[in-house]
Amino acid sequence: MFQMAIFALPLFMAVTAGRFAYETGAGVMGAIVVGLIAAVVAFGVAQLILATTRSTALRIIIAGAALARLATPIIPVQDPARLA
Repeated sequence: MFQMAIFALPLFMAVTAGRFAYETGAGVMGAIVVGLIAAVVAFGVAQLILATTRSTALRIIIAGAALARLATPIIPVQDPARLA
């Protein structure tokens, strides 16, 4: 479960941030850069939190929160121009 929280969360964050950047006009390269930055930050924060937490119960809660976020659907960004 910890492995999934460590590796799947940064991937999900990268895809979500990249999609958001692309849909808001950053282009393909901008989306890739934003996605990579989001993945590195999410990976670093997850490593730091799980490395400094001593309680196993707290680690399970943190990993469960990360996995719960992965289970929620991605809501696409709506362009107001397309709605008109």
